[in-house]
Amino acid sequence: MKEKKNPGCLQNILALIVLTAIIFVVVRMCSAPSPNAQARQTAKDRQIDSTSTVDPSPAPEPTIEPAELDPCTADWASLKLGSQDLAEGVVSAHLLAPSTAKHLRSLYHIERYKPVYDEHGEKVTLVTVHGSTDSQNAFGTVVRVDWLVDIACQNGELQVARIVVAGEETYLLEGYRELIASSSENLKRKQIREIRNEYLILIESARSRAADIEAELADFERSNLRIDEYLDVAQQLKLLRSYGDLDDLPEIQRRIAELEAVLDEIGEISEEELEAYEFARMDLVSRLREQNENIRELEREMENAIEQVESSAQ
Repeated sequence: MKEKKNPGCLQNILALIVLTAIIFVVVRMCSAPSPNAQARQTAKDRQIDSTSTVDPSPAPEPTIEPAELDPCTADWASLKLGSQDLAEGVVSAHLLAPSTAKHLRSLYHIERYKPVYDEHGEKVTLVTVHGSTDSQNAFGTVVRVDWLVDIACQNGELQVARIVVAGEETYLLEGYRELIASSSENLKRKQIREIRNEYLILIESARSRAADIEAELADFERSNLRIDEYLDVAQQLKLLRSYGDLDDLPEIQRRIAELEAVLDEIGEISEEELEAYEFARMDLVSRLREQNENIRELEREMENAIEQVESSAQ
């Protein structure tokens, strides 16, 4: 008697196998990292690798040094500020108790004068600072001191030239007295040099143009020797024939015959050709004369300008 198989048992086994496979697949999927996670991990690894070779601290920003201003050519406000700072420093050094000095800027009076000129004709800007300062005297009493400081500015440098503190005057810049006394003469010499340089350039240019015209005239005459010789001979003939009663003298007649032979050798020249030659030559001669007169006029103007500077009031 054969044993019958139970179909329900086979179904259970198959279901168990399928369920096991599904569980296996789900577990693999959960354990595998996502693409985003992989990308993040890769970036993190690269960052870790880079930090091991590259300094993460930010690079220092380059520093830009401010351009230095020339105090002599700066605006008036900057020149005033630099002058009063310099004046306060030198005044404090002349006080008995510099540490107690209190400079009263509200009482300051700062003036800029017309530039003076040194022996080389270079401009020097002068600034005077009038001020007052409270400080202690030898007895510890606070007293007010009035002072004056002359400052000379040249070639971008401020220098204390003279200081007057409580009526006591001190010159600190060598040659300052002479600079003030000879400024007018220095300026005159500078102006005369400038006048000469300016006019010499103009005169040299005019002389160069005159030389060009002379060369052009010489080339013109060389290229028209036949006409030039013809006119010269014709002029001599005209002069000889103007002697009147002397025409019958053998010497004059012989000379006239020689000149006429020269004219025949040169050949006939038309009136139109002679007129064109005379017009072109006179144009060159006129231009040359005008240029030479221009040179003389420039020389006179230069001398007059120099004389005017030399005779100007101090």
